[in-house]
Amino acid sequence: RVEDLEEPIVLELPIDLGATPGASCAYLDENAGRWLTDGVETRGATEAGGGLACATTHLTLFSLIIRAFEQQLLCANLAVFSLEGFTAFDANLLRRPATWVLLALVCGCLAAVVGALQADAQARNEFWKDSCFVYDVPHHLQTPLGLSFCIETMRAVGRAPRRCRAVLGQCCTAQPARKFVAGIPFGVAAVGVHAQLSIRYRLDISAVGRHVWTSNGWVQGDLARCCSRGLAERLALAHDGVPKAFHRFFHGMGFPKKLWVLFVAMHPLQQIRHFDPLMTCAKRSKLVVDALLGGLVLSSVFMSAMGSALSIASPSECQNSGSDWARFVLIGMGSTLLVKLPLVAVDYAHRRAFVHHQMWGSRTEKIVLLRWTVMDRIFWFVGWLFTACCCAYLAAFLAKLHPSDDNTWIVLLASVVLRFITVGPLMIALPIALAATVLQWRLPDFASHGDKRLGFVLDSASEARAAPKVQELANRGITVEDLLRLYASLGSKEVMPHFDPERSTTSDVVRQAVIPLTCGSLQCDHPRTPREDDAQPSNIPRQFALGEVE
Repeated sequence: RVEDLEEPIVLELPIDLGATPGASCAYLDENAGRWLTDGVETRGATEAGGGLACATTHLTLFSLIIRAFEQQLLCANLAVFSLEGFTAFDANLLRRPATWVLLALVCGCLAAVVGALQADAQARNEFWKDSCFVYDVPHHLQTPLGLSFCIETMRAVGRAPRRCRAVLGQCCTAQPARKFVAGIPFGVAAVGVHAQLSIRYRLDISAVGRHVWTSNGWVQGDLARCCSRGLAERLALAHDGVPKAFHRFFHGMGFPKKLWVLFVAMHPLQQIRHFDPLMTCAKRSKLVVDALLGGLVLSSVFMSAMGSALSIASPSECQNSGSDWARFVLIGMGSTLLVKLPLVAVDYAHRRAFVHHQMWGSRTEKIVLLRWTVMDRIFWFVGWLFTACCCAYLAAFLAKLHPSDDNTWIVLLASVVLRFITVGPLMIALPIALAATVLQWRLPDFASHGDKRLGFVLDSASEARAAPKVQELANRGITVEDLLRLYASLGSKEVMPHFDPERSTTSDVVRQAVIPLTCGSLQCDHPRTPREDDAQPSNIPRQFALGEVE
């Protein structure tokens, strides 16, 4: 309120003095609840004679603004955590469709986390544990930790201005644009191949690029293959399938098939069950759940702040702003993007990294596993606390929400969910599928034969199927492990019991061990020495077979 003005302000009220004789000026005192004339002077008719002139030394305009804002607060569903909100929890809440939709969403989120936990348990039993990260890591691949991390961070901050100047200098030329355009075919091909291998071998799409093949060629010196034999076998299968996947992506799929494969490979519900050494499936699923519920909470707050959600205690004069569903859809999708920004930082903060086995001496593995265990417990404690807070807010919001706005809130929830399960993957898959179709038309040589920079070049001879005899001869190979097992079996009762490493020659081993074992597996007759045993070992792999004896 503005009062005690030295020079009064003259106001002209457009009224007919002839029809209202004896009119005077006054103001409404809200505290007293009546009209008063203190500080107000009636000066009679105006000079033009069309109204009444009033002089006042105080203004009450600000009280009108506060009154309008107070009315907005009374109508909006903002006071969620209040005594009135908690008293709204009753049996009628379970009869509302919005409540059951929220319960279905929460149950679906819990099912996704449980499925991810099962996938992690299977991976630990088959081929990967956290202890695999403690390895003999080369110096150039070591991740800085502790004090080294702080030093590297300070160095990176010091180099930032110089790098910014270099980037700005390059942006002034056409070289970055040409480099970007030239790399589009390689990037599109890499995403298409990664998507196929991710679906077929149940690997995270980013893990395929880190451990198998990228647009720059084959991945060299991958530590994950060295640490786990089971994972190495799976990555080897993916490695062998890269050329075939490249050819299938450009020539074995139409546009709908390309779009579907990319959509499925990038779908969050599909990716949370695929293996990634750097982060468990359970953590990735928990981040998806937090982004989903957090986006729904933020959307509900925006809905209330914009006056689109009335409270059950709203006065009768409150009017809803209308059910503009397009606006609600945009609010839901925008909220998920805002929530996902901090979760990306959490994702990178909780990723695993390879640690040199002598970083802290003989206690390296124990220290690393203890640190990761503490970080995991903090992650799950804070994560479940965040989930509980989101569920509590949504339940309280629905309890105070006016029943007439249930359908509006369901539309808001549907927009948030569709942003994750449909719109997000589709917005990534659609441009890549279109680019692949255009590349197949504009660059037929690249789509048919590849490029040397990819690490392979396809030709008609490589696509032709080899003759059965050629395939048979190509498969007659043995591994180092098979050779070691054969050497360990020499001198036993089953295989060449008279073997002497000082006197036996290679020819003796071939004639008296390898050939008898081969013919024994093929059930053919062969000459034996008097000291050989007729029993054939059952634990010798069939890879030692040299072929049919003709």
